[in-house]
Amino acid sequence: MTTTEAAASLNVTRAWVWRLIKGGTIHAEMRGRDWWIEDAEVERYRRERRPAHRPANVARKDRVMKTTFYTRSIDGGHGIQQVIANDGIIAAQSIGPAHGQYHHYTGDGNPELVGQPTSALRGMGFSKLRGRAEQDALESYHNALMQETYGQY
Repeated sequence: MTTTEAAASLNVTRAWVWRLIKGGTIHAEMRGRDWWIEDAEVERYRRERRPAHRPANVARKDRVMKTTFYTRSIDGGHGIQQVIANDGIIAAQSIGPAHGQYHHYTGDGNPELVGQPTSALRGMGFSKLRGRAEQDALESYHNALMQETYGQY
């Protein structure tokens, strides 16, 4: 089959198939102006590639996870909803009073967001924290993780 047919069969782009060929993951031979891939080779790759139950953004041991924070105002400015994403996947979200407000919130915000890509936040009024606000949020998140893991440190 051609690279176009292989891409359709594997539900990937044609460029991805080219990368697999160039990287030696899939064996192919040049026929005319296109690479030719045996059907059995495509099936072998389908069986051996990442298992379906493993999330696409599982952190590799040789790189650092990227944590980002998003926030939006709720309840007419009296509250705030915060979202934490690791490697582009929403890991946690919470709601609470805005800075200087002393309201109590008992709701759980949008728990359905957890596990979704950050693109799910589009159109919901969230802003990505940047600069000093991002640094403060990251430090606070790190401290909470350390306390959860090691107790008072």
